[in-house]
Amino acid sequence: MAPRQYAVELRTGDFCSPQHFAIKGDEWRLDARFLKWKPLANLIGFDAMYRLDRLSGRYSDIDAANNAPHVAFQVGEKPVVDLTDYLRGDWKYWSPVDTSFGSSVYEVIDPAYEYTVYRTQSALLIRKEIITASHYEGGALVIQIEKPCGDDN
Repeated sequence: MAPRQYAVELRTGDFCSPQHFAIKGDEWRLDARFLKWKPLANLIGFDAMYRLDRLSGRYSDIDAANNAPHVAFQVGEKPVVDLTDYLRGDWKYWSPVDTSFGSSVYEVIDPAYEYTVYRTQSALLIRKEIITASHYEGGALVIQIEKPCGDDN
């Protein structure tokens, strides 16, 4: 859009409702909140939970980080009841929660790449792939769709 200003499309879930943002910086950053269960809870099937929290730009240069404009956007919906606050409360030793924490990933902005963010039991991870150019087969434009919107299969 301009020097150190980028249009970002964030696709989550079934990818059918992308969100659009304008961030500032040399890098993008995605933050999430995690709730990690104790090992016994994992054994009976509880999986770490996470909630996307915010998307922002990030400057690789400290002087720019301290002086250049910065914007951040909330990307996940705030829950009506925050399970992390409830389970961290007065349960103490009886709580099935091991810990709750924040995790962030950031990467240099390069319009030639598409970035995929994955979650593990304890963090966010990034994989990036070069965006392939459109191609034609038999005179027709090929459009790849991994999963059509509204398709539960």
